[in-house]
Amino acid sequence: MKQYLLLALFLVITSTSYSQILTDEETKLYNLIMEYRKANGLPSIPISTSLTIVAQKHVKDLQNNHPDNEPCNMHSWSAKGNWTPCCYTPDHAQAQCMWDKPRELTSYKGNGFEIAHWSSNNATAEGALDGWKNSSGHNAVILNQGIWNSSTWNAIGVGIYENYAVVWFGVEKDQESKLNNQIQINMESVSPNIFVNDIKETIAFYKILGFNVNAAVPDEENPIFVLMTCGSTTFMFQTFASLGNDLPQIKRQDGGSLLLYIQIKGIRSFFETIKDKVTVLKELEKTFYGATEFSIIDNNSYILTFAEDEK
Repeated sequence: MKQYLLLALFLVITSTSYSQILTDEETKLYNLIMEYRKANGLPSIPISTSLTIVAQKHVKDLQNNHPDNEPCNMHSWSAKGNWTPCCYTPDHAQAQCMWDKPRELTSYKGNGFEIAHWSSNNATAEGALDGWKNSSGHNAVILNQGIWNSSTWNAIGVGIYENYAVVWFGVEKDQESKLNNQIQINMESVSPNIFVNDIKETIAFYKILGFNVNAAVPDEENPIFVLMTCGSTTFMFQTFASLGNDLPQIKRQDGGSLLLYIQIKGIRSFFETIKDKVTVLKELEKTFYGATEFSIIDNNSYILTFAEDEK
């Protein structure tokens, strides 16, 4: 049965990819922009992990460090991060600072172009887009008008944090950087391989939480192993029976002293969606260390705690 353990590792390596998670409000803004473009006869723009990283870093820099104090505007960056700081002024003298940010912070190869929005209250998707629609310069970027008419956007990133919202556009497609001829160690994630008695019941339970089956061995009708994902979180489930006599150190019983701690965006809406479909051990609460959390128990007696660092 060792081949199944090796196959599990292979499936994680080949099937799991990093994806930047958007908050509910960021997702809403992306969808609203795509709907607006569609209404104007323009195609959708693929969401970019790289440009979203840049956008989310920038809104937090703007909110926490306020590099946009006059005469600097919202395209400015503070000196408090792993980037080149700049004071962006209306004459666009520091345009290179904006263009270079995706290359500074990610593997994205092209220039980045940003539109930004501030609100005295928390920024919202509707408020940001309405503000940009009413600004001819920002509207032109979104709809490829005026000086942007010859640009074709092939990548977009979105960030919203408290009072700020930004969107980054790029002409280059967002492609993963390829390794050079050198050895690199880059551990991106850990995926637990959880052993269970009833794997079909486990699949049904985790589908309630939003997980989908990405791979099953030998097939989904009669699985002894499945790989399930939701966003960038991956679980592997395998039957005790498939172990045979291998790895006797693994106890052949459900549950145990294991708690799976899962970071999530939009925890409150997620809790409301699943709370009546699962067994809740700890209700949604703000912990003393700042995280918003709730805990449930799955069908195999494993405890799952979902958490979000709400601001």
